[in-house]
Amino acid sequence: SETDEWHRIKEILSWMPWDQEDQVSPQYGNLEKWKWSHPQQKETILEGYSALRTGNPYVTLQKALWAEDKHLSAEAEDYYRLCISDCPEGFLYQLAELAARNRFSLEPLLEEITIETWDECTKVLAEHTKTSDMPGFLENLRPGMQRYPICIWRLEQRFLEKILLKQAMGMPELAEPLKQYCDSVAAEAETLYRSELLNEPDHYALPYQYKFTSAIKTVLEHLEKENYPACIPLLEKAVRVFPEMSSVIGKLSNHIEEKLQTPQPVSEEFELLGRQVKQMLYGLIEHEQWQEAWGVVNQLAALLPGDPEVMKLKQEILCRGTLEHGG
Repeated sequence: SETDEWHRIKEILSWMPWDQEDQVSPQYGNLEKWKWSHPQQKETILEGYSALRTGNPYVTLQKALWAEDKHLSAEAEDYYRLCISDCPEGFLYQLAELAARNRFSLEPLLEEITIETWDECTKVLAEHTKTSDMPGFLENLRPGMQRYPICIWRLEQRFLEKILLKQAMGMPELAEPLKQYCDSVAAEAETLYRSELLNEPDHYALPYQYKFTSAIKTVLEHLEKENYPACIPLLEKAVRVFPEMSSVIGKLSNHIEEKLQTPQPVSEEFELLGRQVKQMLYGLIEHEQWQEAWGVVNQLAALLPGDPEVMKLKQEILCRGTLEHGG
């Protein structure tokens, strides 16, 4: 029965030497596997932890999860805060997830850990969070991280890297998360480095992410202006400094290659010039000046590639000129 099961789990948990951290901490991984491999018993397992009388940080985390499961928000936050000062490092991401789900402030946790530890935590959070849940996750944490903007940006960057690398998106969908990524890296760099240094994006002291986003930001600007040839050397630079982003750079390269092979929209000046040349061409056809008309229509075809009227005129000159000269 459920009661027997609860008593058995409670008994198993009571055998652990919870107050002897050096002995029990090597077992945390196995205890996690046990909990996650028995989803039907998870609630009972968490209840078993809730009955233990110990200040062990791993148990305190399980008590916080139990209180959350029971919708005891204030109790969950109390356990969360108790756990912060000595939470086992490999479980920090669970505290951050708990904070995001319940909108607890992350500042007490960030006060206790180094930026390097937070960086490791952000990698795990990116692995564990679905891309569709990432915007909501960030928004829930952001109010409770106001004094730690660099930590917000680092988490945002790990999330955006996952979105850019994992999702099957091409251009133009790729442009928005890429721009967000560039803005996030730039905001962090502007907080940490002097402007004189940032004005030299190739400076050896700057991080590779900044060098990458500096090149990509310029690429995005060139794309908006349809200046495709200028993008190629910048993409070559970007892949050298951040090879892990090669799949994203590959998508940008393919997009640019397609654009270079596609006839570009004709500017107003070219259209006006094209209309004037067409009028002249009609005059040559009317006067049956086929040789001159043939030279002009070829120039017009280069000026207005793919223009159906020019193609029709070319065909007409070719047919009528040949008939009247070749008989």
